[in-house]
Amino acid sequence: MIFLARDAKNTKGYPVNLVDNQFSKASIIPRKDLLKQKVRGSKKIFPFATTFNPNLLDLNWIIKKHLHFFVSKPKLKEFFPNHSIIPSYRSSKNLKEILAPAKFEPATSQNTSPLKGGCFKCDNNRWDLC
Repeated sequence: MIFLARDAKNTKGYPVNLVDNQFSKASIIPRKDLLKQKVRGSKKIFPFATTFNPNLLDLNWIIKKHLHFFVSKPKLKEFFPNHSIIPSYRSSKNLKEILAPAKFEPATSQNTSPLKGGCFKCDNNRWDLC
């Protein structure tokens, strides 16, 4: 079923004849061709990962500013093609991650002493709060 845009309300500001032409082009393509997986060439991407800081300058601008160092030599230009270095951010540790780490040490006979740290019942009668 083909829906053609006949009125200006359905075209979202595009010319009606342009929308009709594109719908007619799309309806000509066989379904089997549309369902085939497309083979895409491998793209080299090198993420420049750093811890996020709101005071940090725009990394994309810094990479573009100093990209001429990579383009100056042909070997480096081969390794770092255009738009291959992208900035990426990792989150810094928050207070919860600092105070309560997600990893626990396995319980063995050596590290089961209550002096290791944490909350436990105090059997000492010297203190009034225990």
